[in-house]
Amino acid sequence: MAGGDHVALHNSLRDLVFDYCQRAQVRPVLEAPGLLNGQRRPADVLVRSATGLVPRLPDGAQPHNPPPLALDIAVVNALGDTHWDATRQAAGAACLAYAQRKRAHNRTAGLCEAAGVRYLPLVWEAQGGSTPETRAFVHRLCGAVAVVEGLDPGVVKSRFSDQVAVLLARASGRAIRRRQAVVGDRAGLPLDLGAALALPVAIQPGSIRAWFPATGIRVLDRSFRNRWHITWLAI
Repeated sequence: MAGGDHVALHNSLRDLVFDYCQRAQVRPVLEAPGLLNGQRRPADVLVRSATGLVPRLPDGAQPHNPPPLALDIAVVNALGDTHWDATRQAAGAACLAYAQRKRAHNRTAGLCEAAGVRYLPLVWEAQGGSTPETRAFVHRLCGAVAVVEGLDPGVVKSRFSDQVAVLLARASGRAIRRRQAVVGDRAGLPLDLGAALALPVAIQPGSIRAWFPATGIRVLDRSFRNRWHITWLAI
């Protein structure tokens, strides 16, 4: 996914989370400045009233007056070269590893804690997955929206998930269209996705990836008993 598409997807997810935080009346701030020294802004969305949006205590009680939450939105391509090895090991491993990396990068999590803010990376995969921490936060956020608006929590959460899915699909669509234009330009001929997928490609049983040479489209193949089953496209 090209840089411009990635930024657009990030901003769309950020705005979606911010909108739901507004609906939950948790006093969110978009791109909050001044949390850390210098120009660093670890919070795409700062939640100033985090009661109900943090995990319960071991006895089941809600934490009293929890610190603000610095929500850092991120999207990774689980089938990209940087995350490929993690994805081969386990589903969701790529976004989980990326969340851990964001916590450690420039001591972001530790510096936020020292400033009295809890740092929480919300990481989705371009293919639709997310970290357990992300899913837990979304569950609590949608529950808070449901309480404020008198709605069914399941309906709110389903709507949120649908909106995320649409944003991810649109971003993939933009990337595919850009790749089509590049392929057509190189070959001197127009090429749509159907034509790209019809191109011959050699894959050995048990292999984990292959390329359509004319397009650069990568396929994750999860063959089972020597039967081909293509599950994802990574652009």
